[in-house]
Amino acid sequence: MQQTEHQGIPLLWRDGPAPLTGALVFRVGARDEDFRTAQVTHAVELFDVPDDEFH
Repeated sequence: MQQTEHQGIPLLWRDGPAPLTGALVFRVGARDEDFRTAQVTHAVELFDVPDDEFH
């Protein structure tokens, strides 16, 4: 596993066979929100998660 940083964002990768794939991972939760941003994560989830996956 190799690691670097670009504009303050940690990037991790490893060499492997084609095709190249990627993932964008967010860490979010009550610990990551302050008073101003509380419930923003939930609001984004409501717009992003398809109705059949929402529980």
